[in-house]
Amino acid sequence: MCMAETAGILQEDKCRPRRRFRVNIWGVVQGVGFRTAMAPFALCPKCATEYDDPTNRRFHAQPVACPSCGPHVELLDNKGQPVTGDWLEKSSQLLREGYILAIKDLSGFHLACDATNAHAVSLLRLRKRRSSKPFAVMARDLDTVKQYCFVTEQEEALLSSPAAPIVLLHQRPDTNLAPQVAPGLSTRTFIPHLRAYLGRRFGL
Repeated sequence: MCMAETAGILQEDKCRPRRRFRVNIWGVVQGVGFRTAMAPFALCPKCATEYDDPTNRRFHAQPVACPSCGPHVELLDNKGQPVTGDWLEKSSQLLREGYILAIKDLSGFHLACDATNAHAVSLLRLRKRRSSKPFAVMARDLDTVKQYCFVTEQEEALLSSPAAPIVLLHQRPDTNLAPQVAPGLSTRTFIPHLRAYLGRRFGL
């Protein structure tokens, strides 16, 4: 589990026939849960009903949430202050203007920039201190990938699979991808598995 630092926060589950323990990410458990992940998000009536119903598949599923009571996506500037306006539209605009964005994912952060903007890619290389290692290009869908790279049937199957891995592809010679993306190497490409990614709106 990667939500907050919940390892070792245990609570006896008295709602089940067998004696077992489970991780608690909702609140303080005997004065231990001081870094819980979901405590700021009180359950709405609908989610609370599902959480308390032993016959519901979300029974005691602590991360249960919905758009009404769960975490919300927001755009912050480099000082940590919220940016006004629609976060997705504003993020797309910033990428087109050559800015670098840090996109929080389930597993960490992705640093993103416009892959067709040579200056933005060079700046990302400078800040990452990565002089030649290829970057992965995020595409919104398979058709977009094929505009920039040659794709075999096997590679198409990998890109379209639930695992959504990063796949090494041969770049087409007539694309406008910045050469700094993968200097002298095959292009690393993937299709985002979360629709919140800007690749769904911005493309490449």
